[in-house]
Amino acid sequence: MSVLIQRLLTEIESAPEPVQAEVLDFVLFVKARHPAASIGKTPGVCGGEACIGNTRIAV
Repeated sequence: MSVLIQRLLTEIESAPEPVQAEVLDFVLFVKARHPAASIGKTPGVCGGEACIGNTRIAV
């Protein structure tokens, strides 16, 4: 498991349950809207920071 995924899981597990539910809802929303969504960097989008798929949702 990558360091990024492990850190993400640790942060989610330490969050209060209502926040965990919101995170899950958000992930399911993104997955439904962008089935092949991936995390990537595009110059000129979000200052070159990582984003979800072809969105401007920063990671």
